[in-house]
Amino acid sequence: MIGRALTLFLLLLLPSTVWAQETAPDLLPEIVVDAPDEAEITAFVGQALPDTRDRQLARWHRQICVAYRGFDEGQVELFQHRVSEVAALIDMPAPEKDCRPNVVVILTDQPDRLVDLMLEKQARLFKPMPIAQVRQALERERAVRMWHVTMLNHKHGATPDAVDAAGALSTAVSLRAAPGGLSRLSKETRFDIFRTMVVLDANALRGLPLGAVADHVGMRVLGAFATEGEAALPSILNLFQPGAPRVTALTEWDKSLLRGLYQAPVDTHMNRQRRMIARRLVETATNTAP
Repeated sequence: MIGRALTLFLLLLLPSTVWAQETAPDLLPEIVVDAPDEAEITAFVGQALPDTRDRQLARWHRQICVAYRGFDEGQVELFQHRVSEVAALIDMPAPEKDCRPNVVVILTDQPDRLVDLMLEKQARLFKPMPIAQVRQALERERAVRMWHVTMLNHKHGATPDAVDAAGALSTAVSLRAAPGGLSRLSKETRFDIFRTMVVLDANALRGLPLGAVADHVGMRVLGAFATEGEAALPSILNLFQPGAPRVTALTEWDKSLLRGLYQAPVDTHMNRQRRMIARRLVETATNTAP
């Protein structure tokens, strides 16, 4: 399992102190977005779900099972509660007791050293991507570093034993579509998120509400959303964007974006999926406008 594979060197890297006792956050000014137009909504979807070179959008097709390392008991309970609330937005079943972790969230005050050790000692966790590419991605962000491993499956899912055969640490194999099964609008394949690794920098997170960090992590774990640029609408994805309006919980836009991702057809092209998600958000904004 992922968690067991990391235990040996995590013991050296877990922080001696993590978040201090959380105090009540300052009152925040109310953020109001008056009837965003279609262009703003489309920009929001495009920033959160960037172009992946004509691949389909990845998402989970089985429940997530999260393991936490480096947290105290109260912090684990809060994270579990908030992440489960995010998962409930897409009607994802709760994990079974003693499930095998496919998501590991690690809190450490030595994130650079931890990443180096993972890439050196447990490189297979990140296959099939080249380690240099993984390192570059993990070094882009400081507070929350996240890596998703995806599988290319048939649009109706893998063969019954595919996930078990792949194992927790192996490389997923791409499936070929049957001849004549492709078109400009549909594909015979889908992208599944198979495994996710999250490294949190305890130093960079001090002073932030723990619930806000949990919502940010939950949103990105469930949707593999990008955070490189400031989102066009109020979003928890902006939590670490300097100068962005401070949002400390999932907004209605976040919830609609996540639901839209999981309601979009799995067997169509990425650009069409994005257009359908944006259209759904536009309809939501229209129906809820005063």
